[in-house]
Formats: sequence, structure tokens, C-alpha cells
Amino acid sequence: MKYSGDISEQEILASHLTAVEVENVTKPLEQASVMPLKVYSNRAYHEREVEKVLRPSWHALARVHEVAEPGAFVTSAIFGEPVLIIRGKDGVLRALSNVCRHRGTQLMTDCGVAKALVCPYHSWTYNIDGGLRGAPQMNKIEGFDPKTVRLPEFKLEVWNGFVFVNLDPQAEPLAGQISALTEKLAVYKLDDWVSVPWKEFEFDWNWKISLENFSEAYHHIGVHKNSIGKVSLAENALYEDTNNNYSLFFVHIGGHDDEYLPEAGHPFPNIPNLPPFFHEYSPVVNIYPTFHMVMGPNFMLWLRIEVEAVDRHRLIWRWMVAPESAQLPDFEERLKELDAMMAPIVAEDVGFMPRVKAVVRSQVFEPGRYCDQERALHQMHQWLLAKMGAAADALLPKTQTA
Repeated sequence: MKYSGDISEQEILASHLTAVEVENVTKPLEQASVMPLKVYSNRAYHEREVEKVLRPSWHALARVHEVAEPGAFVTSAIFGEPVLIIRGKDGVLRALSNVCRHRGTQLMTDCGVAKALVCPYHSWTYNIDGGLRGAPQMNKIEGFDPKTVRLPEFKLEVWNGFVFVNLDPQAEPLAGQISALTEKLAVYKLDDWVSVPWKEFEFDWNWKISLENFSEAYHHIGVHKNSIGKVSLAENALYEDTNNNYSLFFVHIGGHDDEYLPEAGHPFPNIPNLPPFFHEYSPVVNIYPTFHMVMGPNFMLWLRIEVEAVDRHRLIWRWMVAPESAQLPDFEERLKELDAMMAPIVAEDVGFMPRVKAVVRSQVFEPGRYCDQERALHQMHQWLLAKMGAAADALLPKTQTA
């Protein structure tokens, strides 16, 4: 592949994983070692990761309730590709290119409801299904037929009320890849849950550092030792064995009378008819590579990662509450209580991750061994390496860099 012009030959050569590095990560958990640091810092590795993993994957960009009526839209971007999610007059939800077909201007911003998509530059106007309705003063242009001009459309799937988009026209459907996960979470009836914005962060470290932090309970021993770690003990977490593009584990939350737990005065009522297991354990879900969700018996946190560069990404946190909770008359006050309960815990994570960032260029670090409480992390790393074609990558001769 071709790399950015400022990436040196030396950096490209250094980006390839050796056969030993690949083998050490992909061994069974009890024998495996963690990823080498180059995957968090090397720009050439990151560019391959974008091409092979990030761009051709499914990314959750919105909730269905945000685009419920005809013309309702939200805007987003996937690795620099502007995306417009909009409901057509025919009721169909589409993911369209948010780029005018004339000279490449961004059509819509933020979110709202539109009867038409009007480019602010030269007033080219599109129907909300993506077809060009009109282009001022283009009637004199030879061979120009507005009926043949449409905004490109990306693959879109709705899973449990989340709107996922994939830039790869050949992408396999998401539903079939996570059917087992869908079945396990069916008791929550997520389709109608309401999403509410909470926090957004801009970080100057590799996106995997953030996702990995949220993908295991082992760090409760250290990072959260004075908060949730007192009651949600790392050794009580239950990990599922998955060999697909998701991970699932359960952190223990029940059986304690503590300020950090739902049973102790949580601002929202528990979900009706939830089986007892889910009052004792909270599912923690990753749908690779950028979707993360922590599920409780009365609220959830949905995390979306927007990757911008090898050392830059955004974390977008949203609350998720059951529709009955969203209708409570003091809903806003309850959200403030929830923020007061959860913000200190998230702040512990955010405050600690720079200490991981600080070592990603160490020349003497040798990857350590996984703990058995890092099973979901091990699964994620194996998925990433498989998508990267790491086995073939390791066999590249030193002179072959593209």
C-alpha cells in the first residue's frame, strides 16, 4: 500500500510485526503476551489499520429515535468521510454521502429535519433520498442530466436501535456476525431506549489505549481502588469466550450497600422483569472496533470512538435510559444525580490513561503476559491482528514495504 509522504522507509519497516510478536499475542490466553507498543505509536501501522480494520468496519453513529420522522437527519464522519443519516419520505433510513456532487462542499451540519438538502455554496438541491432535484444554471452544460446525479449511499443496519454504517460496499451484514450477542441482550429490549448526550473528550493518544482500558475489570484494582473497585471486584467478573467481532463480559455489581451501586439510591428505577442475574452483573459490550456499552439494571453508558490520527481520537459518551425513565417529570434532575455518581469514576479513567500514552515509544519494554481477567482484551487483540492480516504481515521481507 501507499503511505503518507512524510512517513519514512525506516518507520514503514519498523511497523511490521514479526512472526514471534504475532504468535505471542495469538497464543491461548494462558500463554499469550500483550501487543507490542508499535501498534500504538507507529504511523505506518496506523495507516494500514485504517485501511484494513477501521474503514471497512461497522460503526454506530446514531439512535433510531433521533431520525424517526421523514426528513430527520444527523451528520457524522468516518475517518474523514462525511456521512448523513436521514429518513426518507418513503420511511427508509439511509446513510448518504454528505458531500455535494458539484465541488465537494459539506451539505448539512449537526442534526435537524429537512424537506430538501440544499448545498450552501451554489444551491444545488437534493431530495432527501439523495437524488438531485435541481442545479441552478446547469441547463447549458453539455451532457449534464440531473436525473443521473445522486449522493452515494453507504451500507446501513439498525441493531437494537443503534444505527450502524459501513463504508465498505462489500461488507458482510452486521446482524449475522453478532447474532449470539443479540440473543444474550434481548432481555433489555433496547430498541426503544433513549439516548442522551453526556460527555465528549479529545485525547492525544492512540484510540486502542482508551478502548482497552474499558475492556477489562482488572484495572479496578488500581485505577478505581477508592471507588467502584471497592465493590465491583475484578476477580468477580465473568468473561464470555467469543470468536467474533465482539466481546462480552459481566462485572459484579450486586449484593452491596454502597454509594456506587444501583441498589443504593440510584436516580432511575430498575427495568421491569429483568432476570435476577442482570441485577447482580452488568454486561460490558464491545462491537469492534469503536462501539462500547456498559449496561446496568436501570441505565446504560454508550461510548463511541472517533479515530482521527495515530495519536488523536474523540470519545463521545451518551446515557441510555429506558423509555419509561425518559418520561419521568424530573428527568433532568435525575440525570444530574446520575452525572454526580458516574463522573468521578470516568474521571479516574481519563486521568490515568496519559500514563499509558507516556510509554508507547519505549525501546526497552517487552510485552508482558495477559491476566486471566483480561480475556476480552485478548479477544480484541486477536480480532485486530486477524483483520490486519498480521500473519502475512510478519512474513514480509525487510525490503518489501508497500
